[in-house]
Amino acid sequence: MDKRYGFIVILMLLAAVFLFNKYKKVQSIELGSPSSYITWVYLCGLTCDWYDSLELENRNKLSVIGKKLGIKFIALKPMFRCIQFDNKLCWPHDSREETLRVYDQILNKLSGIKISGFIGFSNGGFFLNKLVQYKQLNVPAISIGSAGYLENGSYKNNLYLLIGKQDIYHNEGAHQLYEQSKNKALNIHLIEYEDGHVMPERLLESLVLDLID
Repeated sequence: MDKRYGFIVILMLLAAVFLFNKYKKVQSIELGSPSSYITWVYLCGLTCDWYDSLELENRNKLSVIGKKLGIKFIALKPMFRCIQFDNKLCWPHDSREETLRVYDQILNKLSGIKISGFIGFSNGGFFLNKLVQYKQLNVPAISIGSAGYLENGSYKNNLYLLIGKQDIYHNEGAHQLYEQSKNKALNIHLIEYEDGHVMPERLLESLVLDLID
């Protein structure tokens, strides 16, 4: 009996190692309608392993939206870790050079796929808030649960800044970024919703539908 139990434990450990290595190698996940020619790119928030509960919840919401609207979302796994955020996976954006370097690596990961828009949550949103100041994107960017400050408002990008009224960490900063963008070429649309630091599924679905029509 003891030998059989030990054998089962070994098999379970081997299966766990296999699954860990399998998921570790995953660099992106297609959500929604994979066959659609309309492709949006999703950049997640800070995460330890890309499979925490909040990130899984966000990807599930995007999957539901994508199926309803008949579009595809590509969720990219961050290629970097930020020491200042407990070495979590992140999208670095401390400078213009760093932001553009990360953007180039994002495009390399997408291998020439035509992008219809970007969505960033939390840290992914902070990254987009900087990217629209340094690069002409020619597609909409939706930033959720983030904030920032304006350094350069000369690019004619459309940034949709979604912020929860109860997001105690970022609501004020989101309003600040919006106010700083007034009378600039950069067009920031501030949209508040009744919630905290979460992805607003219905609001996001409605907004994306408007942007793809």
